[in-house]
Amino acid sequence: MGNGNAPQVVRETERKYESAEPPGAELIAELAAAAGGATPAAPARHELSATYYDTADLRLLRSKLTLRRRVGGDDAGWHLKLPAGADSRDEVRRPLGRARKPPQPLVTLSRAAHRDAPLEPVVELDTVRNEWTLTDSHGEAVATVTDDRVTARTLGAGAGGGTSVETEPLEWAEIEVELIGQGTVDVLDRIDEALQRAGVHRSASSSKLGRVLADRIPPAPPRPEASTDATAGDVVLAYVTEQAETIHATDPRVRRDAPDGVHAMRVACRRMRSTFQSFRA
Repeated sequence: MGNGNAPQVVRETERKYESAEPPGAELIAELAAAAGGATPAAPARHELSATYYDTADLRLLRSKLTLRRRVGGDDAGWHLKLPAGADSRDEVRRPLGRARKPPQPLVTLSRAAHRDAPLEPVVELDTVRNEWTLTDSHGEAVATVTDDRVTARTLGAGAGGGTSVETEPLEWAEIEVELIGQGTVDVLDRIDEALQRAGVHRSASSSKLGRVLADRIPPAPPRPEASTDATAGDVVLAYVTEQAETIHATDPRVRRDAPDGVHAMRVACRRMRSTFQSFRA
């Protein structure tokens, strides 16, 4: 980017799997074969510690956004993750720094979700990670496979505005497969098939934070639908809801000056405005 102060944006595409046992040498060899390359050497080991921030009523998580401060590993810093399609998210990064307060650029990018409500620590998550790098037939890195041993603690307001641990630690293990380099979704699919054959299945949660806080997220209200027996009002409400969701989801793209961000928001705004004008009653 031309602006040295601009956040770094990285597209990540990954899948998570339940795994009580670490992947053995035989499974790693099968995954390497699925990727098309040689079996990797011993894994790299990382110790990661992350603090996740959200509003008291978890507005970020309910909008499928996550904001964290992580130390350890190759990408220590502040990370804001935004939805970017199936299995993918855009990770907007800022340097770690000394402050424990979320950087203003990331607060601004997520404003459509939190609506200026205070962002406070909600979860501390420690991970011991063993990471293998898979290559293709040309020796190019295409994916990483990680064995994560996770310990998570939920947080609440503490004395003096600090934080305190609310619950007993939650512990679990998972395998994470992420595309890197020239890796494609086809690589993910082949690795997925190899894991399924080995009896390793997809995780019910797409994120570690979602797994920890699943019981604190209220059920979403029924979404209006334009079914075959719907009234005219139902059809209009469903269409307006769709445009409102588009505006909400597009807001971070507009703030990042992402390609077509402004165009997509303008289209949704015009459609909503014309709908209100055409169906005043």
